[in-house]
Formats: sequence, C-alpha cells, structure tokens
Amino acid sequence: MDSDALGYLHAALQVSARTIDSRRSGELMTIVKAHIPDYDILIRTAVDTDIAVGEGRDSDAAFRVEAASSIERLVNQIEPKALILTSGNRDKIVERVLESVRSRLLTLRPQ
Repeated sequence: MDSDALGYLHAALQVSARTIDSRRSGELMTIVKAHIPDYDILIRTAVDTDIAVGEGRDSDAAFRVEAASSIERLVNQIEPKALILTSGNRDKIVERVLESVRSRLLTLRPQ
C-alpha cells in the first residue's frame, strides 16, 4: 500500500461517513511507512481545480478535494520534505527527478 492508496481510502471513508477501526488504520499506516525508505524522492501532486478533469477520471469534485487533502496530510506526516508537483512547477520537478536518477546511475556505474 502506498500513501496515495491510503489517502484515497481515508477520503472515501470521510466522504461516505464510514470508519475503520484504529487498529486496522494503524496497520495500514505501518505498511505505508515501511515502504517510504524504498523511494529516493517522494512527490505528491497538488490538485488544481482550475484544470479540467481528464477523460476517465473521477468527476466527483468533493471526493477529489478530500482525497487531495487526505494525501497532503498523510504525506506531511510521513515525509514533510516531499516535493509538491503543481501545474506550474512540472519542469522543475522533472529536472529534480532526472538529477536524482543521474546521480544514482553514476554511483552504480562500475569503475
């Protein structure tokens, strides 16, 4: 389970006024936290409500906003230094990821 999946679960529970028990919620959070070190960079997206939702995407605006808020809270809790991808900084984030990949490849290159 990743942070997005857990964020969507929390949003679905919130929007539908349902809950899961705290033990299960804690177990899911433990799984997410266990996987975070596997990532070199953690990026979350910020929803821009001015951009139309693409075809095949969920059109429930309330759910989309709640999911974005839930994921934001979760990522801030797990990895406060996560990068935030917006419609305005895409190129900057892509360059940051490419720099990280290049750096990683250089450290893996046999000498």
